[in-house]
Amino acid sequence: DKGQMEAARSLGLPYGKAMSKIILPQAFRTMMPSIINQFIISMKDTSLISIIGIRELTQNGKIIAANSASLVIWVAVALYYLVICTILSRIAVIVERKVSYGKQ
Repeated sequence: DKGQMEAARSLGLPYGKAMSKIILPQAFRTMMPSIINQFIISMKDTSLISIIGIRELTQNGKIIAANSASLVIWVAVALYYLVICTILSRIAVIVERKVSYGKQ
């Protein structure tokens, strides 16, 4: 809100101090859930994760499925994605709770 910056400036806080102590902490609390959700969406859409390495999980699944039972491989790939997304969602809830502590 524009009034928060005006209140901070009327208390004698310089612009930088007002931003770092008043405006940015509130903005961070508001943005945090969206940032985490966007990270999860990006991870799903690109299907890249650092643990896998250069090739993505879906590409590895295609290579393995070409040489063996296809359905079992795709179920394993789906479960892997489910576990990763579930863990990230739980982390998002924990971070959101910690960031919004004391927020009414």
